[in-house]
This record gives sequence, structure tokens and C-alpha cells, in this order.
Amino acid sequence: MINNIEEARNLLCSSSSESEKQIANMALGIVKSIHLDDECVLACLLYFPYIKTAIYVPPSEEEQKLFDETKRKQEEARKEQIEKQRLEFKEYISKTFGEDVLAFLHALKKLLEIDYKNEAEEAENIRKMFFALARDVRVILVKICFVLAEIKYFTKAFSNGDYITSFVIKNTSKISAQDSLKTVATQTENSIVNVANQKAKQILELFAPLAARLGLSSIKSELEDIAFEILYPEKYVEIKQEVDKRYFEREKTVEDLKNQIKQFMKELGLSGEVMGRKKHIYSISKKLQEKNGDIDKIYDLVAVRAILNTVADCYALLGKINENFMPLQNRFKDYISIPKSNGYQSLHTTIMFEGVPVEIQIRTLSMHRQAEFGVAAHWMYKEKRNKLDSLDKRLGWIREIMENEKYMSNEDLINSLKVDIYDGEIFVQTPKGKVLHMPENSTAIDFAYMIHTEIGNQCIGAKVNGKMQPLTKPLENGDIVEIITNPNSKGPSRDWIKSVKTSQAKNKIMSFFKKEMKEENIKNGKIMFEQAIKNAGYSVSKLSDKKYIQMLLGRFNFQEIEEMYSSIGYGAYSAKVMAGKLIQIYQTDLKRQQEQKQISRIETPIEYVRPGDNKINVKGLNNLMVKFAKCCCPIEGDDIVGFISQGRGIIIHRKQCPNVSFFDEDRLIEVEWNTSEK
Repeated sequence: MINNIEEARNLLCSSSSESEKQIANMALGIVKSIHLDDECVLACLLYFPYIKTAIYVPPSEEEQKLFDETKRKQEEARKEQIEKQRLEFKEYISKTFGEDVLAFLHALKKLLEIDYKNEAEEAENIRKMFFALARDVRVILVKICFVLAEIKYFTKAFSNGDYITSFVIKNTSKISAQDSLKTVATQTENSIVNVANQKAKQILELFAPLAARLGLSSIKSELEDIAFEILYPEKYVEIKQEVDKRYFEREKTVEDLKNQIKQFMKELGLSGEVMGRKKHIYSISKKLQEKNGDIDKIYDLVAVRAILNTVADCYALLGKINENFMPLQNRFKDYISIPKSNGYQSLHTTIMFEGVPVEIQIRTLSMHRQAEFGVAAHWMYKEKRNKLDSLDKRLGWIREIMENEKYMSNEDLINSLKVDIYDGEIFVQTPKGKVLHMPENSTAIDFAYMIHTEIGNQCIGAKVNGKMQPLTKPLENGDIVEIITNPNSKGPSRDWIKSVKTSQAKNKIMSFFKKEMKEENIKNGKIMFEQAIKNAGYSVSKLSDKKYIQMLLGRFNFQEIEEMYSSIGYGAYSAKVMAGKLIQIYQTDLKRQQEQKQISRIETPIEYVRPGDNKINVKGLNNLMVKFAKCCCPIEGDDIVGFISQGRGIIIHRKQCPNVSFFDEDRLIEVEWNTSEK
């Protein structure tokens, strides 16, 4: 395996740019820090060579329209040659590094090529992630490592000016006389800032929550802090200065408390490690929203962490601390007895020490590894790891989402990730003592669906701590909940969707309405859809043309229109959004028809210029058929523009020609009179 890694490293060095090498090596360092296996190491080194070697990039549509038969055959031959080289490269990867590594790279390539442009695409891409998670969680772990490596490289290169300088140097020859290098640099900087903001939003909305779900605490925190600094630099600096100031003020307090805990451990005959830690900036920013901006109300701003050998040692130390210090009310949490839903275990308590509230976390070494590395801890110390079912248990939420994803709207699918594992969980019990993890503000309806789908569907009431309570009232930590059911119940209420907190309950309610009330959903969805079209000021009959409907169904992967109506009827898709998409399709087709009519009227030429003539220069292209439009009769000396027609070459118009306004801007091309032949 060592030889394979060296060969992979050599391949990276020989076929990748300097920036790609830096990103790959940074990702490799992160992969090693969370102790992933050798296949993940190879994937980091081989990723850029894999996505760059022998990849066919087809010509643009505009270029293809201008191909003659000879050029078309040349392009087909080029494609065949590149595809042959690609196949040979894959065979080399398979033979040298193994079939599993090739499959790993293929899956990683699919995920790392994902581009997030709108909600519908984002939802579809998250579906791809969940399928990848269900097959091999390591692919997602390596992807997260690449996301962190890329944003770290991006911010470092941007702060040093490397991106801007590189761009300006590469494009100096393309800069027009009226543009200064300074202007181009400023425009480039603005463009890079926009890209950075987009990446930062993706991190906060998707990748950091995903890292949290997988238990990657350290990576989650680093991703959040970098993204927060990019999006809100002034706020970041403000919070950081306040935290540094308070940590400096409390540094002696933290050191004194660490020494005191070490003394307690010595008295109890315990061995272990004691350390201090600062809360991360993004986490503080969220807490400040809850505390109305008062940073002094955040009790875990600084904390002391004790890492011991056994669970018994943890409780012994907790007892000793409670004997000597008064813990703050409602600040004790036993995550050892009742772990968090991502497997996190620790004892948390907050005490007043030297007049300052300080949080103390107590855990074993294995719990600490789980807290830092999450599911990645599964690959640590292979000779000691548990059976596979322990990993399967931690990833149970993925299977739950996969089971329900076909009933989930785009928004629900995206939000299914955004459950904060580290904050905002409560623990609720059944009358028999079974403990369930739930998000804060969950209701008895959420509780019922967590127990079983039929319990939720037949739920008619709930007793909380022995007393009747409204189904929609939020539950509190430690509540004992008993669900009252009626087998003759007609099912859940649609209003419950607005009250429930968990995506599990929402999906099961929507699933009920989809399955049990399909005909009603179709009927209601059709009415809602047509009303949305009318509200937008359009005729239902005009927009209901079969070709428009088929394009709409294809865009959202519906097989038939009844399926779309049903989805609107039970709430998976908005009637307003779907009507809006249909209107866009209609308007695009209408514009195309108008353009074609106009083109047919104005394309009749008055003169031909055969390939090889030099009367007109077409920017960037040679040997093209050129015609002059009859509508405006351009003559030499006029300001002119070219229009790329459908199979009839370039049609030359005067720039002032009124018909130019009807053309698609993407099909206009720069042309000029060739005066050099005079």
C-alpha cells in the first residue's frame, strides 16, 4: 500500500496544477487527522488526476451549428480518441490501485462536481448525497474534507491576492484599451467575493449540518467559523475580540479550575487529561441571538474538559465536583446515560468558580474520539473497533430519510439535514421508560410518529406527565408522554403539518395524504394549479398545450400530469411555483416563435460572401458562410453585427437595425469590415 500511495502522489504531482496539489494535500491532512483508511488517502491523491485525464469537452452549441460534414467527422474522431484514452486510464487505476479505489473515485467525482444553483437542484443533489451515504459513508467524509480544504485554500489565496494577480496576468492580452489593470482587478475581486459568499452559504446550509450529523465536531466548527467570517467579517471580528478579551480575563480562572480538578482526580486515584477550551465563534453568534446579544449570559463561553479512563471514573469525578462547588440550576446534562442522536456522550455541568460561570465536560477517551471524529471513529484502531451494526445505528437517520424521500418536498429534504445535533435536543419518555431524542419545541404529534406511523395516524389526544395536553403544545425535557389513539380515526389533520417540528412526522403525515387520499389530492391539486395560472393573468387553455405540460413534467421527473396534481394536492410542491415554471416555458416558446417569424422575414440575403472571401471578419472564427440581410442593407462602413442563423451561416445586420432587438443575445456575434484588403 505504501508503494501505491507513492505512485498516487507522483501522479498528482505530474498531472495537477499547483493549486490542485495544495488542495489535495490539505484534504489529505484532514483525512489523516480523522483517521480514515488507505482507500480514502488514495482517493485524495488521485481525485484531480481522475477528473482531468482524458475528459471529452464537446464544442458549444453555437460552434456545432456551424460545423460542416468534414468538421463533424473530425469532432467524432476526436471524441472517440479521448474516450479510448479515458478507458485506458481507468484500466490503469483499476490495475494499479484496485477496483474499489476506482469505484470510490467515481462516486467522489459525482459528488464533488455538484453545483448548487437553485433549490430544486440542491434538493436533487442532496438526494445523491443520501444515496452515497447509504452505500459508503467514507465518500461523504472525504467530500467534507475537500470542502474544508478548498474553502481554506480559497480564503488564504484571496487574502494573499494570489487569485486576482493570477487572473490579471493570464488575461492581460484580452484587456481592452479603455480598461485599466486596476479596473479588471477590482472586477475580478468582486467576482471572487461573490463566489466565496456562495460557497460559504453552501457550507452553513449543507456541509456543516452534514458534518454535525456525522459527528465531526472539529470539522463542523472549523467550517462554520470560516463561512461565518466570509459572510459576516465585521460581526466575526467583533465576537472574536469579545471572546478573546473574556478568555484573557478568565484565563487564570480556567487554569485554577484545571488545577483544582487535577487535585480532585489525584485524591480519587484517577488518571486522565484536563484541558481548557473556547467556544467557537459561529456557535457564539447563534447563542447571542437567543440571549438578545448579551455575551455574559453565555455560560459555556469557556469550559474545562476532563478525559478519563472509564465511565465510573467520570461519575466519581462529577460527584467530587458537586461536593465542593454549587452547580448552576438546570445546567447539568447526562449525555452518557442518554446519548445524543449522533452518538455524542459526555457529562456537562456548569459551576460558579471564583465568581465566574464555567462549564465542565467529563468523558472517557473513547467518548472524546466519538465527539471529535463521529462516524469516522469507526475506522480508528481497526483491531479494537466494534461490529458494523454500531455504525449502522449511528446512520439510522439516513435510512429513515431514504425511506421517506419520495414523499418529501424540496424544502423538507433540505431541512432534514439542518437539525442541530449539538444544541436544541430534548429527551422525552414513554410510560414504559423508553427515551426518545427530539428537537426542541417538538409536539406530542412528533412523539406519536416517532413511536410508529399508525400510532401517529390514529392519534386523537395525549397525556403529558399524567395530564391531558393539546397535541400541538411543545413538549419539555423529561416529559413522560402517553398517546391516546382511536382505531376508527379518519387519520391526521392537514393542520398538523404546520405544528410538527420533525421532518419524520411531517413526511409521514404527507405520505398518509398521498396514499390514502390520492383522488382528492389530484382533484385539489388540479384546482390549485389552474387557479395559480389564472392568478398570474394567463389562460389555462393556452398553457395546457401538451408540449408545454410534457416539458414541465420532464423538468420535475413526473411521469404523468396526475402525479404532479397529486404532489400539489398533498403539499409537496407549491401550485404557484409550478404554474410559474409553466409560464416560463410558455414565454420562452412564444419568444422563439416570434423570433422565427421575424428571422424568416428578414433573412433573405441580397448578397453572398463565399468561404474564403475576406470582406467580413467574424471574431474568433474562420471559413464561414456569410450573408447580408435585406431588411437593413448594410454597406461597407456601417456599424454591423452578425447573427448565427440555423444552418445558413452568419447574417450581417446594421447594429441600428430594429430587427436586431428580436434576436437572442447569445446568437449575436462580433463582426467587422475587413479594410486590410483595400
